[in-house]
Amino acid sequence: MASAFRLALAAASAAALLLARDGSAFTPPRPSPSHRRGRGRPLFHAATKDAATVRQNKQYLREALGFDDARIREVEETTNVLTLDAGVMASRVEWLRNRLQLTQAELEGIVRSQPRGFLGRTNLEEKVAYLEGRLGLDEKGTKKLVLAAPHVLPCSVDNLAATCDYLTARLELDDEGLRELIVRQPYTLGCSVEENLETTLRFLQTTLGMDDDDGAFGKLIRRYPQLMHLSVESNFEFKVEWLGERLHLDDAFSVGRMLRRAPAILGLSIDDNLQPKMEWLERSLFLSEEGLSDFVQKFPHVLCCSVETNLGPTLQFYTDALGGNKEGAARLVAQNPTLLAYSLERRLKPRLAEVRDVGLAADASLLRMLGQCTNDRWEKELQRQLWVKQLEEWPWEEAIAVTSASLDGNNEQSKVP
Repeated sequence: MASAFRLALAAASAAALLLARDGSAFTPPRPSPSHRRGRGRPLFHAATKDAATVRQNKQYLREALGFDDARIREVEETTNVLTLDAGVMASRVEWLRNRLQLTQAELEGIVRSQPRGFLGRTNLEEKVAYLEGRLGLDEKGTKKLVLAAPHVLPCSVDNLAATCDYLTARLELDDEGLRELIVRQPYTLGCSVEENLETTLRFLQTTLGMDDDDGAFGKLIRRYPQLMHLSVESNFEFKVEWLGERLHLDDAFSVGRMLRRAPAILGLSIDDNLQPKMEWLERSLFLSEEGLSDFVQKFPHVLCCSVETNLGPTLQFYTDALGGNKEGAARLVAQNPTLLAYSLERRLKPRLAEVRDVGLAADASLLRMLGQCTNDRWEKELQRQLWVKQLEEWPWEEAIAVTSASLDGNNEQSKVP
């Protein structure tokens, strides 16, 4: 089964993998310090610059921005920012500080993260103006974006525009949709379209079995934009295969159908999240491996819930409501997986209090309706249950006896001449 599943997965992902062999999440390029040219000089070393200028720029980084010697060496080996004419780097840094109203700590964080952003091949002012105009950001929004994704500063305006155009067309976004996506995942602006975004999106679309006809895929990515930054080879492929084997699903289509309902599963760690959660479900609900597979396929979102803050307390609620009957609560939830999805504070506890206030017994049937009913239906069901209870408690034998005696008395009176 595992071999067949791997073949199916490979076929499903072939189209995506043709674009690029490396689908890892984008990392802003930073040449390795070991990359040298000539006689041990750094790759970006500019031998024509005056040594005094380099010393002055080092002093500026050290005194104005808190760079230590190790970070300065890294900057020297990976960029030529230290060769900028005296005062140029300081003027650009100060411009950004004033333009975005940055604190000293915020400014230091940006420069330490992306010193290449101040080389000035594309003017900083032009980049900031483009981001504000294209995304409709105010000063506060632009500041938030740059702080979250300072790697956009080394990007040229042409690259930023190409990424925005690609996302708009690929995901069928209007201006507001593009703004919302970038605000939620600003890291996307620094991703390579060819090497990262298209490879990842095509793999996802193929694996999930979604087409472009109805726009559903674009809607899914707009809802879960973080999926665009996960690795195809080290994350998606391995995780899809693992889910298929763990849940005894014979083909990639079955896994894709499940993931369409809960795509956030793809962002969860197997060792830290998925595997421990599945073991908890098996143990707490007395599920076999086949039972676990059926349970998760019916309610895949369960894998996105926290055991400590959601699943555990909710299962304990049903156990307590049934008088401590763990087996009964486990059976109730195993047969109705979505019962684990409802809010304790906003739905389950208030409704149970209503049940007890009118003197009803909270059996498994009532607990199922307590979770699954809409508000209108719940009110009607509660009234119906109360009516049934009143009928059951009505003194029918006494009423029948009184009625019979009354009828007998009427009969006797009718016999009097």
